Amino acid sequence: METKEQNTVDLVAQMAEDVVGSFPVPNDTDLALVSSLVQRQKKLENDLALYEELVEGTKKNLTEVREKFLPEALARFGLLEIVMLDGSRVTIKPDTFVSIPEKSRKDAYDWLRQHGFGNIIEEEISVPLAKGAEQGTVVVEYLKQNGFSFEMSQSIHYQTLKAWAKEQLERGTQLPQDLFSVFTKKIAKIK
Repeated sequence: METKEQNTVDLVAQMAEDVVGSFPVPNDTDLALVSSLVQRQKKLENDLALYEELVEGTKKNLTEVREKFLPEALARFGLLEIVMLDGSRVTIKPDTFVSIPEKSRKDAYDWLRQHGFGNIIEEEISVPLAKGAEQGTVVVEYLKQNGFSFEMSQSIHYQTLKAWAKEQLERGTQLPQDLFSVFTKKIAKIK
């Protein structure tokens, strides 16, 4: 009488024979191709890591030249623009950067609304629903009245915030420093 363990061993052996029998046995040429492809993938992965490192270093160097060295070099001569012999035009222009610290977000949004700028705030409602549920079009009041849980988030796209802040600064509007982190730096642009 066969034991349960013997049946399992026989089954595994039969499965192995079926698998081996359904695929061709690789020859030396096939194995050389696989080995070559493995080596190629490893080299490409290494190359990619080196290129990504090179790109990061290049971005850092470009930022230093664009935001520090070139503006400082032209400023020494009182210049904001220069045309080079090859025809390229270098212009130093101020660029505004703005952010809202996380701890100030609610107060900053309140300030924006109170001063008529609430239209730059994007609102999103997220409703966790079961798969196949079709309540996605239900409005917030309906959700509240019927006990649905939902999350509401607000955000301002960084480019929208930047354009808005630049416009306000050009108009002479003082932005609350405790709510908005705003700074301007000179950037070299080459055309």
